[in-house]
Amino acid sequence: MNIVLVVVGGMILLLGIFSKPIRNRGIFSFPMIAFLVGVALGPTGAALLDPARWGDKFRILEEMARLTLAIGLMAVALRIPPNLFRVERRPLSVLIGLVMPGM
Repeated sequence: MNIVLVVVGGMILLLGIFSKPIRNRGIFSFPMIAFLVGVALGPTGAALLDPARWGDKFRILEEMARLTLAIGLMAVALRIPPNLFRVERRPLSVLIGLVMPGM
């Protein structure tokens, strides 16, 4: 799991550093680059990331789902305008105070 986190973190860091050249001159999109890195490091490539050797596959799936959800939520949270909380105070309070604990 630690190797996966290092690979994902390194890939996000590198894509962030080289995002402008990739976007301007690259023929590949970010998801395509991530797919190619996964294939290169996975069981069909270098076999560095082989989930079959890591243990319980359901636990691995659960952790990957958590990681994906965390990255997605962070991406959405970074797009929220800063003054939205002051403007929409009441509906957000209901959502955060009542709906979220119920879920």
